[in-house]
Amino acid sequence: MQFSSIVALITALAATSVQAAPAAAPAPASLEQRQALIAYLRFYGGTGCQEPWIEDTVFQQNDQCLPQTFSGAYNSFNVQNNAFTKTSKS
Repeated sequence: MQFSSIVALITALAATSVQAAPAAAPAPASLEQRQALIAYLRFYGGTGCQEPWIEDTVFQQNDQCLPQTFSGAYNSFNVQNNAFTKTSKS
């Protein structure tokens, strides 16, 4: 009887000390997937999207508000590429 109690205790300790294998990390997105939902804007010093070209910015679509990070003086901008699929909320 004492032998079976010791075996049961060892079995219980072994069962509770087993750790689960870590979950496999998701595969990183390919370059095409990362570039699928972007908008590319160019900022110009002249009016009407005329030279000089000052800066460019790439926005990536997500569920958050995207602040415009370029703080320099510009007179116009041109959206060179817009692959966004969601409309903006006002």
